[in-house]
Amino acid sequence: VDNHCISDLCISIKNATTQMSNSVNPAQLSDMRLLALNDIYLFNKNYASSISKYFSLAVHNALKSSLLFKKYYSERGVQCYDWCMSIEESSPSDWISSLTLCAKMLGIASESQNVLDMHTAHVLTSVLPVFIHGPPDYSVEDSYVHNYLSPLLSSVFSSEPLLNMKWANGRLKNDNSKVYKPDFLVYNLSGNIKSVILIAEFKQFDQNSYVESDLIKLGKQMKFTLNKLVSNGVIQPKVCGIHCEGDTLFTYVMDLASPKVYRMINAAKIKLFRNLDQISLLPSILTHLICLKNIALETALKIEKTTLSGCTTLKRTAPCPPLHWLSHDSVVLTRTTKK
Repeated sequence: VDNHCISDLCISIKNATTQMSNSVNPAQLSDMRLLALNDIYLFNKNYASSISKYFSLAVHNALKSSLLFKKYYSERGVQCYDWCMSIEESSPSDWISSLTLCAKMLGIASESQNVLDMHTAHVLTSVLPVFIHGPPDYSVEDSYVHNYLSPLLSSVFSSEPLLNMKWANGRLKNDNSKVYKPDFLVYNLSGNIKSVILIAEFKQFDQNSYVESDLIKLGKQMKFTLNKLVSNGVIQPKVCGIHCEGDTLFTYVMDLASPKVYRMINAAKIKLFRNLDQISLLPSILTHLICLKNIALETALKIEKTTLSGCTTLKRTAPCPPLHWLSHDSVVLTRTTKK
């Protein structure tokens, strides 16, 4: 980009971080630097939150357009914004009136077939009857996921037949036999081959482990998953991730930009609603989740194509990118408790 080799700049950050890790407490190293030790480089449109802040502002601005996913966004909703504002101003008073309102919205959305309107009406059908008497409990992780996240993710990712969902304690095993248990998975099943495409980690409160934060665990799981797709011959796959802490949800997309440079792009930072006074946030939340679903669907179509080709030719598709681009490093630095 503008005569700058981004890959070389990324690798220089890893080398500098390796030297730092030998002389400082790992607790002083940011998640961004700990990810870099694993060949994962966190990019963000926001300069202060991107690995490119260690390059220069000029370089960051030059590569910013490559961090956008405009083509994956669906068309703007027709009615959903007005529906949510109306509920914020005056919500239904009881269970029956909330169901009646949702049924009306579902009918309008189904007739128009506007994607964002349909998902908004669908989520409201699950949420509105529960929230009319106040926000449900979110102090326990299971309740938080069931009441706040499940309606959103189930609506978006159940809408495509090539995408399947698995909740809680799905297993991912990396190259070093470490077993991860993500909170949510989206996978494709082509023939008898199960291929994970999206991984999510949830916390009802903002808190981190002293060993690895959820963001670092997510990045490692996405990297392992991407390695597996490339090894299976899927052409230039992308792996998606969701990291949710409290009322903030982050979406990520990972690809392999060059040898041993895993580009983990923060596609969106989304504020979740906690009660009906914030329900106008819903269309924006769904807009970004639908974008992520469309990226996952693109990879699912590539997986299906690769699987069908293998069945026809009895040969595995040549890896693209090539296998020597893959990194299998998995560095863990324990963050000691501050006294």
